[in-house]
Amino acid sequence: MKLTHRDSYHHGDLRNALLEAALELVRERRSTNFSLRDLTDRVGVTQSAIYRQFKDLDDLLSTLCRKGFDAFAETERRTIADSPDLWVRLRALVRAYIHFATLNPAYFRIMFDSGFANRRENIDRAQPTFKYLEDIIAEIGGSHDGVFEKAVAIWACVHGLSALMLSGQLGAILTKPARAARLEQTVTELIELGLAGLHGSSPRAHRRPLNPVRATREN
Repeated sequence: MKLTHRDSYHHGDLRNALLEAALELVRERRSTNFSLRDLTDRVGVTQSAIYRQFKDLDDLLSTLCRKGFDAFAETERRTIADSPDLWVRLRALVRAYIHFATLNPAYFRIMFDSGFANRRENIDRAQPTFKYLEDIIAEIGGSHDGVFEKAVAIWACVHGLSALMLSGQLGAILTKPARAARLEQTVTELIELGLAGLHGSSPRAHRRPLNPVRATREN
C-alpha cells in the first residue's frame, strides 16, 4: 500500500514526503513557482517542520535538482555501457536525454528551467552528464579540438526538441509515440551527419531503427 504524504510524515519520512510533494507541484504547475504554504498544505505539516529538514524552499528544490542529475547521469552511464560502437552510443545518449525529459518533466524543469543547476553545490553533479557527450565526440573525432562547442551544439538540438515536446508547442506530441519517434530520429540523423562531415567518418553502417518514444508523463 502506498503511503500518503501525511502517513509518510508520521512514519518518520517527512523529508522524502516533502520532496515528492514538491515534485508533484512542479509537475502540476509546470514550474517551480510555488510557496512553502503550498507545500505545507499538500503534506499537512507546519512550516517549522519543513525547516527541520531544509533551510528553505530553495534548499529543497536544489536537493531535487541534484537528485535529478544523479538519476540522469546513471541513466546515461547505463546507456553508453551497452555498446562499444561510438555512433550507437551517441544515438543512445540522444534517445536517453529525450526520454528522460519526457518521462520526468518535473525533474527536467527543476534541472534546466529554474537556475538551480548553477548553484555551487549542484555544478559537480551536472557536469558528468555533459562529459559523457564530450567524451564520445572526442573519440569520434580522435581529438579534443572543438569538442566543447560541438557538445553544446548537440545539447542545444536535443534539449530544444525535449523542451518543445514538454511545452506543448508541438501539439499533443507526447500522445503520439510514432510521430515523436520520427522527430527524434530526424534530429539524431542531423547530428550524426554533422559530426560525420566534420570528421570524415560515417555512422550509416551502424544505423539501426530507433525505438518509439514512450512518452508517458510521471505518475
